[in-house]
Parts: sequence; structure tokens; C-alpha cells
Amino acid sequence: MSHRVLVLDNSKQNAKAMANAVQTADRDAVIDVVHTTKDAIAKVRGHASEFRYAIVDLVLDISPGSEQLDYTRGTNAFLDWLRGENLLASIHVLVLSQSTSILNNLDSGIAGRVKTYERSKGAHEESVAIKRFIEGL
Repeated sequence: MSHRVLVLDNSKQNAKAMANAVQTADRDAVIDVVHTTKDAIAKVRGHASEFRYAIVDLVLDISPGSEQLDYTRGTNAFLDWLRGENLLASIHVLVLSQSTSILNNLDSGIAGRVKTYERSKGAHEESVAIKRFIEGL
């Protein structure tokens, strides 16, 4: 049975690679690729029950209602929104970031409910991490 998957990354190239990794590991996935937090919220709002999981690039941190990037907050506006809507219990999330310190400083209300992966390794390793995340659901 098919289910929706959200891929959120401001880099079109990275998002495409993440979507390909999802498609390889999860043939039933219908993938929604978005590049802004605003678009991610718009995709999920009203359709949360259709989404099984999301892959989110944590570097992308645009507060709702603005277009300013915030690299210092240590969380992501989309993750904040999921938590505020009580959706972290039903939508599994893999958070990717090139910054270990950002991953280590996730808000405690989010950190315990998501899986994390440091993006410093190569594309193959990231694809394997996405596959393992999906297999672990």
C-alpha cells in the first residue's frame, strides 16, 4: 500500500539524491520533494495521516512567515511545527545536517523523537543511512 514521504532540502541536487535513496529502499513511497519549510508545512497540513516519514535537512531553517535563514537556532521551523501539531508521534523523521553541533543541540522535545545523521560522509553512506532508517520503521 502506498504512503507519502516528505523530502525537505533547500538544495535541489541533495533533495533529488535523497528522493532516489527513498525510492530505492521503499517502492511504495509517493515522494513529495520540497525546498522550503513553508512548502513542507503546506504539503503536510491537512494530509498528515498520509505521511509515513520525512527526511529533513536541518541546515534549512526558515521561520514560518519569513524568508530568513537561521543557522544558530539548533532546530528547524518544520520540526517545531510538527511538534506543535503533535505529529512527531505519527510521522517518523530522519534529520540530516552537516553540523554535528546542530544535531547535538536539538531541542529535547524533538531530539528524542527523531533520528539524526551527520552529512559529512559521502553520498553512498547517506543513501545507506536513509535505507537503514526506512528499514527500521
